[in-house]
Amino acid sequence: QNSFQISDSTYLSSGNYGVNFYGLAGRVIWDSSGNVIDAKYLDVDHSFYLQGLTRIDADRFLLYGQFDFYHETSGNLIDHAAAMVCFNHNGDVLWQKAYGGYAPGYPDIEEPFYDYTDGFIDAQIDTVNQRIYAIGSSTSFNSEHEQKPYMVCAKLPSFSPLNPNEFKTSSDRPNASSSSCHSLSLGMCQPSGQTP
Repeated sequence: QNSFQISDSTYLSSGNYGVNFYGLAGRVIWDSSGNVIDAKYLDVDHSFYLQGLTRIDADRFLLYGQFDFYHETSGNLIDHAAAMVCFNHNGDVLWQKAYGGYAPGYPDIEEPFYDYTDGFIDAQIDTVNQRIYAIGSSTSFNSEHEQKPYMVCAKLPSFSPLNPNEFKTSSDRPNASSSSCHSLSLGMCQPSGQTP
């Protein structure tokens, strides 16, 4: 589901533009007749390949999918990371987070290293326990670098009102050694060495 009703007659949708090279994530608010009320690209640090949208609460939404990292000087695609982006009704990014393993030598590699690609295909919100459960696939966390199931469990920030800068980070990807559900800055649900 990539659309949610946000009032009696308005809806919020999200999608991508330019997924063949540099993907931009955006959100559109439209009325029941299909007229666009507002459209905005989200201020995301990396190219974003969107898989879906879920609603956290009345004013927070979660995009999930994959960040694509490009080399700073050559422009070559060099890595993929599972990613989540949280934004509000106004289209302000509240936080963004990359998950998964880096290719050896990152960010100085100049060609793609497909043994380290990760991405989310679904995310669910647990409002009772204030958790995000995201599932996808990863080639980063097994010695064969085969595509295998991958799951991240993250605590939702509990601050109020939302501080747009508190969790706005994407460069510190967590490793796979965590053994329980942690804050957004960590994230793996299974103990090291176990595949969900």
